[in-house]
Amino acid sequence: DQYVQWAIADMKTGQVFEGKAGTELLLRRGDAVVVDSTGNGIPDLTGGVDLQARDRVPLNHLLLIPRDDGRGFIATGSVVVMYRGEAVIR
Repeated sequence: DQYVQWAIADMKTGQVFEGKAGTELLLRRGDAVVVDSTGNGIPDLTGGVDLQARDRVPLNHLLLIPRDDGRGFIATGSVVVMYRGEAVIR
């Protein structure tokens, strides 16, 4: 069910979204920057590019987390994110 239905989360400044392998996400509102210690980036399926660590997450772009290695984003303001799959928000 978590891979079919979209979940919506409201996040505050400083919270981190860590997606698990196969998780899709869309930043609907707010500002966030990419977290990626692997150096491989997060595929932006809408833009056709890989977003690297500290890149701004664009609004309404479909992103895909390829592996369970800590990739995600940190909220730099109030954020609303839609996601499908497994994720940890802390």
